[in-house]
Amino acid sequence: MYKKCTVCNLTFEPEPGFYYGAMFISYAISMAMSVISGVVLFNDPDMWVYLVVIVILMLLVVLSLIQNIP
Repeated sequence: MYKKCTVCNLTFEPEPGFYYGAMFISYAISMAMSVISGVVLFNDPDMWVYLVVIVILMLLVVLSLIQNIP
């Protein structure tokens, strides 16, 4: 793929820092899921319970986001 359009000189590559917003939002969602699962599981179960709950919550969030894509 060309880096620039040969006719109008439009740059096809994203500008530096283009993906930072998605990175910060993803980090915020991950931390929110971790905190929510930690608060819900307040009686201190084993580590695998935390991991299973976080993975299930993440999958639910991803599936709900995929449903909304046109």
